[in-house]
Amino acid sequence: MHTERPIRKDEADAFEGAVAALDSWTDEHKEPQVTFRGEGCAIGTVCNLVGLFSDPMPKGLYGTLYSLALQYYVEPPDDYSYASGAACLRAVHTRYMASLRTRRETNGPRTDSAARPIGPS
Repeated sequence: MHTERPIRKDEADAFEGAVAALDSWTDEHKEPQVTFRGEGCAIGTVCNLVGLFSDPMPKGLYGTLYSLALQYYVEPPDDYSYASGAACLRAVHTRYMASLRTRRETNGPRTDSAARPIGPS
């Protein structure tokens, strides 16, 4: 489903911010927020919004999404539309979150003997 109107600048900017936020996400404890119309929005919310638009995104943004898709082993955007870019970003985000959960589980608190103090109890 696509909208009849063209994407607005603030919507396109929010999507570009979401791509940049995911590309540079370093804090594993807090998902980055994107500012849209003065409010903090999750990356998924921005994907839902721009997924409605068939307008073409800038080539540089497409290139960044394409690189992220290759890095996270997901399908790159089918075309230059924001809708295709949003589907790709959502897939990258989903893959990133899954790898983050795996790292947290793997590096979580240890309960084996190596984690216990040495010496008398």
